[in-house]
Amino acid sequence: MEGNAAAELYLQARGVLERKLPFKEAVSFQQEQHQELVRSVIRTMSEQLPRDEVERHITSIHNEAYIKIFSLEDIAGHLAGIRSLETISSIIHHEESHSAVTAITHDAPFLFPVCAVFSRQTMRIFSTLRFLPAMTVL
Repeated sequence: MEGNAAAELYLQARGVLERKLPFKEAVSFQQEQHQELVRSVIRTMSEQLPRDEVERHITSIHNEAYIKIFSLEDIAGHLAGIRSLETISSIIHHEESHSAVTAITHDAPFLFPVCAVFSRQTMRIFSTLRFLPAMTVL
């Protein structure tokens, strides 16, 4: 995924530099690019899932990294986890050198207890990311 992130960063920077955009226009350009990506994700995912559910989920998270970090399959898994959620749901992907764990829960300051459980089991946590709906208050 890191190689993809570097390529994405290069493409974003290249688009701004080729256009010789001043700061404000560069920010606007990046926002337009993100909005187009949001529309594309919603359009693509809506072929398999209810559009209103996809749109509500994608537009509620005001962090551009979410749709760049997670694949469409991952996001579909998040939606399935949210749909069946009682208290907490998880998605685990095992890689050669590590496992990626996604914890899905209701809006709450829940990330730190989840990390504490992992730490207690002598798991090393290399990074954590939280993607919350815009109106969430921690």
